[in-house]
Amino acid sequence: MTVVVMHHAAGETPAAVIRVLAGAGLASRAVPLADGADPTADLGGVEGLILLGGSGSAGAGGGVDGGTGGGAGLVRAALAAEVPVLAPGTGTRLLVRAAGPATGTSSRPTAPGSRWPAPA
Repeated sequence: MTVVVMHHAAGETPAAVIRVLAGAGLASRAVPLADGADPTADLGGVEGLILLGGSGSAGAGGGVDGGTGGGAGLVRAALAAEVPVLAPGTGTRLLVRAAGPATGTSSRPTAPGSRWPAPA
């Protein structure tokens, strides 16, 4: 089983995450995001994608939360292939942008004054 770890800082490997995955018996590949580029990776045999943020992920236009680049294409491909995606911290921004607007509707009522469903 292989897990792809996307991270913002080019030249830096997310060593702690790689170590934990290796300790769990999982192979991993690090995919750095650089200058808003949209990396490609073969998703064959990939069982998970981890999106890590970083110092460059807070600004608009590039990095993990960049608009059209910054890894969104790879995340969309993973979602389309039904590869599980974990996006802690600022990696969540990329996941939200790559996933796009929700197309489904909730059968649960919306809480008054909110766009979120009321608690069950």
